Amino acid sequence: MVCYDSGMSEGQHIDSEDAERPGVLAVKTENNHFIVTVRWVDGEKSELHFPTRGFPVVTPDTGDPLGRLTGEQALEIIRRVAAGSMRSEFSWAKHIKRE
Repeated sequence: MVCYDSGMSEGQHIDSEDAERPGVLAVKTENNHFIVTVRWVDGEKSELHFPTRGFPVVTPDTGDPLGRLTGEQALEIIRRVAAGSMRSEFSWAKHIKRE
């Protein structure tokens, strides 16, 4: 298993103020999946699991295919938007470039 974090050096601890701040708290890989711990802007904390090799993105209502994200693209999206989003309003579909 490989573990990453949100920019901290190895062995550094999150102090209580940083632990309450919204954004990506930790990233690790396990069984070819990213496991991302996120604190959303509304204070909700959750884990997102997705394949490191990527996944298809579909329209939430109809299931129609929209495109595909690589695992690295998905990780970058979460890092960019988590601190300013609520879990209930997050959707991968919003981040697919339409051609």
